Amino acid sequence: VLDAEEMAALKASLAARGQQTPIEVLSLPSGRFGLISGLRRYYALQEMGVAEVLAFVRKPQGAAASYVAMVEENEIRAGLSFYERANIAVQAVSAGVYPNTKLAVKGLFAHVTPAKRSKILRFVVLREALGQRLCFPTAIPEKLGLALAAAMEIDKALVTRISDALRKTPPADPLAERRVLERALKAPTSKGQTRKEIIPGVELSASKGKVVLTGSAVDRAFLDALRGWIASR
Repeated sequence: VLDAEEMAALKASLAARGQQTPIEVLSLPSGRFGLISGLRRYYALQEMGVAEVLAFVRKPQGAAASYVAMVEENEIRAGLSFYERANIAVQAVSAGVYPNTKLAVKGLFAHVTPAKRSKILRFVVLREALGQRLCFPTAIPEKLGLALAAAMEIDKALVTRISDALRKTPPADPLAERRVLERALKAPTSKGQTRKEIIPGVELSASKGKVVLTGSAVDRAFLDALRGWIASR
């Protein structure tokens, strides 16, 4: 969230003195650039109609220090959520700055307590599992995020259930999304019933005399194929 008053002051400074400090970017395989630092400067210059922005292009092997500086600055100024911390680690790995998320969290958050790094790694699980589905991930409370990450590692089908729920009823605000997550976490499994994701997007729940198939892949084509298979048995 960019403060309107701060942005106005920044644009006034840029108009008077020009861009004194380059932004920092990372060249991506797609041909685009990933922003490391300078978000406010970038948006201010864009809003001012400036066609070119001064930038340092960091190479992956030399970008770790820039990432650490960005994290430390934002830890002090912005109060990052656990999801945002996890997202930075995932993006740093994706950009080739670190080989895996465990080393990314260790390198980027070297000055926080081991307990806090452990929580960030739990949110990495949440980010990697539901990053494409969540609309308001930064609003997920610490306790809920940790519980979801733990539950996902035990029940692999939980990710599918949450994804389906968010797809069917897209949340309008953070509270609505939080309620979907809480319901999925608290949803009991019927007594004597087993639940398993048999293929991606198809979850099977079975109890005596009853089988239920749910998931994003259970569409008309799937049902037609299933009917044909049953008829041929």
